[in-house]
Amino acid sequence: MCKALSVVILLFSIVGCGESRLAEAPAEAVSVGEIPPSMEFVSIPGGTFVMGSPGEEPGRAENEEPMIEVTIEPFELLSTPVTWDMWNEVMGEDSEIALPPDGVTGGHPVTGVAWADTWRFLERLHRMDPGHSYGLPSESQWEYACRAGTTTLFFWGDSDDPEVVGRYCWYWGNSEGSTQEAGLLEPNPWGLYDMNGNVLEWCHDTWSDNYETTPADGSYRESSGIPFRVVRGGSWRSDIRALRSAYRFSYRPEVKALTVGFRVARIPSP
Repeated sequence: MCKALSVVILLFSIVGCGESRLAEAPAEAVSVGEIPPSMEFVSIPGGTFVMGSPGEEPGRAENEEPMIEVTIEPFELLSTPVTWDMWNEVMGEDSEIALPPDGVTGGHPVTGVAWADTWRFLERLHRMDPGHSYGLPSESQWEYACRAGTTTLFFWGDSDDPEVVGRYCWYWGNSEGSTQEAGLLEPNPWGLYDMNGNVLEWCHDTWSDNYETTPADGSYRESSGIPFRVVRGGSWRSDIRALRSAYRFSYRPEVKALTVGFRVARIPSP
């Protein structure tokens, strides 16, 4: 790992344990500095939430327990997954990832990115805008932002009616077998689009079969010898069960899947 990338990771891993509360005000968009103007970040308020799912939740898995209380410091999160347009504008000729088989790029979420590819993108963002530290969200930051203050199966409630689901998510029932343009469906209560469906999103954390080692301060889990990284959110190939806010999965970090993309988080540099 190059020195510049190490600095980005170090800066982004600084997460404290502020006031225990759940913010009631909706998130607001914030300025983007010198990075591409298409990359709109949403300010995620700090607060405390319960991560995981109760035993009676339909479709749950044992890896969603035990339910734990996690305190999250304020941070910012990209309003959509990173799109092909964003990727190409930031990476230029250094793309080094394959186009999808259908050739559809533009405003669709970028796919075929290994975990290390995301950090090449993040390092480039940090060079463009050194006033912020860029990173992948921790798993707890991701779930907190996805839930947006809710405790239901999905951020819109408990309804799994395909008509209702289709207002918010691209999944197997409406995706027509591929990704769809990011930001077309309704966002969650904090203004985040495609948190569920369209593409799974890499998180910073190494995988764990449960939440026993998940930090209570919202930082990421890093365990030596674990060959998998967390992905969250479901994809265009997912069934409705995998669109739940608590759903989690993992891939080896070298995997370049057509169902996996990523979303950028950032905090001001100290």
